Amino acid sequence: MKLPQNQIQYIDRADVTETFANSMGKCFFSEGVANIELCVTRLDKPDPQKPPTGRKYPSCRLVLTPQAVIQLFHGLNAVMLAMEKEGIIKPKPVQKQTQH
Repeated sequence: MKLPQNQIQYIDRADVTETFANSMGKCFFSEGVANIELCVTRLDKPDPQKPPTGRKYPSCRLVLTPQAVIQLFHGLNAVMLAMEKEGIIKPKPVQKQTQH
């Protein structure tokens, strides 16, 4: 049963921990759900004789319904616009297509 959003009350849970991620791992859609893996990179102990190395570990795995993916998409678009306003990212220039 699908309820309208105005009939669903949001209840915050202070006990939910935050998860840090600085990269994305696997991301795919299968069997009706999206699977998104967020990762964290940890640097290995530096060795002056070798180039720096690190390891990438999954820190969170999201399994989302198509509706949740759409909501995530819209939320991330809003974040991208805010980052663009702050000058953190620059908009990609629109390329004119030539007619053949």
